[in-house]
Amino acid sequence: DFQSITHPDDVNSDIQNVKKMIEGEIRTYQMEKRYLHKKGHEVWGLLSVSLTKDSQGTPLHFVSQIVDLSEQKAALKKRLLNHM
Repeated sequence: DFQSITHPDDVNSDIQNVKKMIEGEIRTYQMEKRYLHKKGHEVWGLLSVSLTKDSQGTPLHFVSQIVDLSEQKAALKKRLLNHM
């Protein structure tokens, strides 16, 4: 599951969004979050999630898309450091 590879500081906000989706408070959500690579480093991603339901409104499946933001984050960090 995605929570097991999510950075500990990002797990709670992700879980809260999932609960809101299941309860029908929101239809989708998107967030930047960090994942833990198996080699130990962080990988930034843009997570987009929606929830499919059956005709009675029972949740069936989460549909998730993750875009790797690592290069963008590294470039931004480099620019910020160059301006200091």
